[in-house]
Amino acid sequence: MGLLRGSVVFVAGALLLATFVAMNLFLTLTLSLDYNLVQPQVSTVVKNVSQELNFSRIIDEGYSSMVDYCQNNSDFVFSDKESGMTFVVSCSSVAQGKDQVINEAVNSFLKDSYYKEYSCSFWSCFKQENPTFLVSKFAHDYWRSKFYSTFIIILILVLIIFLFSDSKLNIFTTPGILLIISALPFTKSDIIASFLNSFVSAFVGTFSDQPITNSLMLKIFTIFLSQSYNIFLIMISIGVVLTGVGFGLKIWKFEEKFFSKKEEPEKENDQDSNKKKK
Repeated sequence: MGLLRGSVVFVAGALLLATFVAMNLFLTLTLSLDYNLVQPQVSTVVKNVSQELNFSRIIDEGYSSMVDYCQNNSDFVFSDKESGMTFVVSCSSVAQGKDQVINEAVNSFLKDSYYKEYSCSFWSCFKQENPTFLVSKFAHDYWRSKFYSTFIIILILVLIIFLFSDSKLNIFTTPGILLIISALPFTKSDIIASFLNSFVSAFVGTFSDQPITNSLMLKIFTIFLSQSYNIFLIMISIGVVLTGVGFGLKIWKFEEKFFSKKEEPEKENDQDSNKKKK
């Protein structure tokens, strides 16, 4: 029976470690894809890519048309055939000059792309949609749902460890130690980013007719893991606290005081019954 209990605890611990790693990754992606964090980083990338495509030249050539159009309108919409991007700028920005037009066009494009609604499932979107959906609220919500799912699995595994472990205080020390171990890879976000790059590039490669999209996606993988070090600090802190609580309760002999005492009355009753038999 002891071997069976030990095997269950070992398997549950191994699964718990793997689930912790997955949870940390999902939480990292969720936090990193918040719009307030995505916007400034992707904005820089888009502007760099737009320079490679002579985006400023397009603005220069069409600026006079924008000024004329804005005399009787409030917004100006234009598109870049090479990249397939559509931009919307207010005429108030047109009045402020070409640089302001570029800034607003990029920000408008990013906001529309981030909040765009997708009819496909997350993984089918790789083949049905422009892969920029990976940096969107759609992706943010997807990874957040996965984080909640792994959290529920973790609670179940911790309960199994509690029920089958000989020492009930392992409910603190085992998750604490495993959480610390699971956080360590997130100090090497560049390695994880490289793995994600290689994995997603297999899908992005199908968009060979969209060089701007491929170029953009290859440059933003580090955005996915921008919060990885913060996740590392958070999980290390939680792990240390849980482990400390577990060892602290062991030193205080919490388990002996609150679990072993339940056996003493039974022993006393057995002794009394033996005396009566004698």
